[in-house]
Amino acid sequence: MFYADHITDNKTLKPCPKGWKLPTFGPPLCKSAPPWVAITVYSYGALKPRGPKAFVAVGLAMETPGDRNRVVSLNRAILSGKIR
Repeated sequence: MFYADHITDNKTLKPCPKGWKLPTFGPPLCKSAPPWVAITVYSYGALKPRGPKAFVAVGLAMETPGDRNRVVSLNRAILSGKIR
């Protein structure tokens, strides 16, 4: 199992224009927007019980701070057969 984190911060962005509203989804587009993190956990193993071997990738994107443990837990639940 391994994971990849991608963090987008707002430090190098231009100031937000007057009247700007925070989008529902997505990374920051201007300086006052909150930072954004995307976490993807990848694993390879047999799907339980007695299933074929599978490559599983679970991703989650959110405002920081990101919680890698949630993504790891979901990935393990898929491989264990708890989530199908």
